[in-house]
Amino acid sequence: MFLRLQQKTFLVAVLAVFLGLGAPHAEAADPAGMIKVVKGSVSILRGDAVIEATPGAQVFPQDRLRTGADGSVGITLKDDTLISSGPNSTVAIDKYAFDATTHVGEMLISVLKGTFSMVSGMLVKHSPEAAAVKTPTATIGVRGTEFAIEVD
Repeated sequence: MFLRLQQKTFLVAVLAVFLGLGAPHAEAADPAGMIKVVKGSVSILRGDAVIEATPGAQVFPQDRLRTGADGSVGITLKDDTLISSGPNSTVAIDKYAFDATTHVGEMLISVLKGTFSMVSGMLVKHSPEAAAVKTPTATIGVRGTEFAIEVD
């Protein structure tokens, strides 16, 4: 009887794992946006994984985008913010949340090195204080609609 109970418990546990009902796990974050243009070498660093960036690939909060010497990337975020980065750059999407109905959210992007430009979208138009771009030496509050920076 005890052996049968262990077998049933094991089968239920296996079934629960396959159905996603096992141990609690973090929900996957909503995508922040999508890669629109890739030229040359561009990678997405997601956790420990290195993913080749391709047009149409989703980007998520906590992703880092790294371009090679011949690389550049253009991304459209969910609020229609446009960001681009040139050769030898590393940019991190530290935080990004946007509600398409209320236009409320938050954005924090870190430019770790290289070139970066941004044309702000609905998030900044609705809540300018909710967006910031951080560099190794400064944090920029995004209040205007477009700007470019370079980090050595």
